[in-house]
Amino acid sequence: MDILLGGEDVALVSDAGTPGISDPGEFLIGRAVERGVPVVPIPGASAVIAALSASGLPLNRFTFMGFLSRSPKQRSLDLADLAKRRETVVLYEAPHRLAKTLLQLCEVCGRERQAVIARELTKLHEEFIRGSLEELCDFYKEAEARGEFVILVQGYDLSNDTESKWWQSVDIVDHVQQVMDVEELTQKEAMKAVAVQRGIAKREVYEYIVKRKQSE
Repeated sequence: MDILLGGEDVALVSDAGTPGISDPGEFLIGRAVERGVPVVPIPGASAVIAALSASGLPLNRFTFMGFLSRSPKQRSLDLADLAKRRETVVLYEAPHRLAKTLLQLCEVCGRERQAVIARELTKLHEEFIRGSLEELCDFYKEAEARGEFVILVQGYDLSNDTESKWWQSVDIVDHVQQVMDVEELTQKEAMKAVAVQRGIAKREVYEYIVKRKQSE
């Protein structure tokens, strides 16, 4: 900032992608704007736009959510929000978290929701993998996740409300356990989430679990 306020020019360059987009450069840009320093963008590669343009998913509206929070509670809230969005949603993800994130998306969005994985965009090994979330989960059970990933999820279809109700064929106890495993929630938090998803009181979930344990 001292250099900029001294009247000199500074170029902000990112190792990959566009500076400021899921990038710590946003802090410098924000500070410059606050101090009245002109900020001039130079168009270049943007993983969000590149992935959308070749995804084959609806593009009239989209939401970019960047990297999901690492906090289990906030991540759960973000995923619940994502699941009900009617526009295409775009995420960034690291290779070591990709498989787990796909499982979580299956759980909250439904296994049949269409999605696209865009890998290593504008690079030598660029790749697009398209299919249902279940198919993408199965793919990355076998394939090694390498490179930089963009996940695109098709928006929620109001005419197909069953897609987000996969739990209808699952026992309440198993439903709670799956939410605990996939979303990394405590049993208490998972019981509350299950109650909300099923539209029942948390007390009913608790009573069902108690009865199940007593019968075992």
